[in-house]
Amino acid sequence: MKKYKLMLGSALLMGLSACTVFLGEPEERVAKFSDLELCTELADKTYKYHAEWQWAISDEIKKRALDSSDRCMSSYDTRMTRLMRKIKASPISFSEALDNKG
Repeated sequence: MKKYKLMLGSALLMGLSACTVFLGEPEERVAKFSDLELCTELADKTYKYHAEWQWAISDEIKKRALDSSDRCMSSYDTRMTRLMRKIKASPISFSEALDNKG
């Protein structure tokens, strides 16, 4: 029985590993995001502290010149406020997230 559990566990782990490789690196994937997705994902990844994703998303936002977009800032602020309300903390500002200080 233990042998089967070990095989099942290793198969699951290998499957997740292969899935991650198949999905690609953050830099490749964020290029496919819409403008609005980028702004809300920046809030999500900053909140969850996924540094590699945060860097890739902020870089893409700067490439698309969304760093001065009121709509992007508003989307980010709305999402970040909602996330931080869960833990009763002060939201991280849009400019801090873009500079990877979150």
